[in-house]
Amino acid sequence: MVSEKKRKQQLKAPDEFQKKAFKFADWCAANQVQIVIALVAVLLLVAVNISWKIYQSKQGEGRREELALIDEVFNKELEEAGKKSQALQTEMAGIDRKLKELDKAKADTPESAELAEKKAALQKQISEIKPKHDETAKKYRAYYEANKDNPEGLRAGLAALNAMVQGEKFKESTELAEDILAHADSDLAFYHFQVRLMYLSLLEEQGLYSEALAEVDTLMSHAGDEEVPKVLLAKARLEILAEKKTEAVATLDKLINEHNSSPEAQKAKAMKYIW
Repeated sequence: MVSEKKRKQQLKAPDEFQKKAFKFADWCAANQVQIVIALVAVLLLVAVNISWKIYQSKQGEGRREELALIDEVFNKELEEAGKKSQALQTEMAGIDRKLKELDKAKADTPESAELAEKKAALQKQISEIKPKHDETAKKYRAYYEANKDNPEGLRAGLAALNAMVQGEKFKESTELAEDILAHADSDLAFYHFQVRLMYLSLLEEQGLYSEALAEVDTLMSHAGDEEVPKVLLAKARLEILAEKKTEAVATLDKLINEHNSSPEAQKAKAMKYIW
């Protein structure tokens, strides 16, 4: 049996935890330089990480501000075209009122014919009004080239693509669409479907039917359930243009049979009937 004196000595002696704590304290005292270096390294890594995030945030903010300036000019061009169209439509509404008055009075006069001609001329003018986006298209394109690996750059590329298509610059639009598709992340479904669908239309516009058909399977792989009928209709149209009658009929039948309630199926029925 342990004597009372020995038991008191054991209680006064350090336990295992205290012994380990003392050893760790001794190790720290003997390795102060290494510990300081390690702590500084950790703090530097944290600081660098925080600084990088701040830098990225500021860079993103700067990119957005730069893009917003181009957007502002683009919107002004739209507004200018809209004002021109509105002015002509107001004038045309006045002509319509006069024509109705003459019709009520059953007055088939030279004035009626003149007004009808003027109305037709105004309708033609309105249909020809298009925003002049040549300069902003160049700015969007330049912005895209400098930022094509971030979301702002891709959006600018899409804006440039739309402006170029409206300007009927089909060859340049095709090249830009190819580049956007090459740089869009795989999870950006919008770009991989909508831009590729536009890409197919651009190839079709230039008579490159075989090249467009070669892209259909890739387009289909990015299509959701609601988008499949659009792809099938585009495929059938390209097959018709490429004079592949057997394939076109099979595609139209597939669209009609498997997606009968879709608007595209109704178009397919009309195409099959006419063709």
